[in-house]
Amino acid sequence: MTRLRDNWLPLTAVLAALLGALYVTVRLISPMPREVGPTYYWLVLAYNYTALPVAALVLLAAMTVAFFWFPQFLVRGPTWKRDGVLVAVAALAAVGGVWSAFPLGSVIYRELESASVGDRRYHLGLRLGSPGSPDNVCILCACDRVSFACQCRFIRDESLANLEAVPRLVVDSAMNKVVVEIDGRTVYEEQK
Repeated sequence: MTRLRDNWLPLTAVLAALLGALYVTVRLISPMPREVGPTYYWLVLAYNYTALPVAALVLLAAMTVAFFWFPQFLVRGPTWKRDGVLVAVAALAAVGGVWSAFPLGSVIYRELESASVGDRRYHLGLRLGSPGSPDNVCILCACDRVSFACQCRFIRDESLANLEAVPRLVVDSAMNKVVVEIDGRTVYEEQK
């Protein structure tokens, strides 16, 4: 226990750096469903539901490390140089964490429904910007059974601009048919 107490500052800085690097990577790979090319749906969900809390956690860790390092710096304690490097690493991780969560301030993705038809798993979600924004689109992702790799279709409708109605996923397993409805209107239909 003494060893952990003596090394909490390096451990905190390294964990903050790892979390910051992970979320920077996730943002670069797939923060939102893509209209062209594969979408890694589990990364989209992980990013959209956890990026803001993780960014706050990394920022808090960096501030804590800096707070406890500053007295060492003032008196030039025995590990002030090593810990100063760790503070810089934690600060860089905090910048990366905040940068990775920054797009969620203007556009988010929320899953509405999911269902299985045959060997495919379908996920219906909304990409939301501000009211009246052209970023407001309904997205239907057709995935393999475990939702690892998906192909997504963007469904645009004028009622989504102000979110007048929420889209619904209607599945007919007997006919292998998937329908997306908005306010009772069919806006997309796929049959296998």
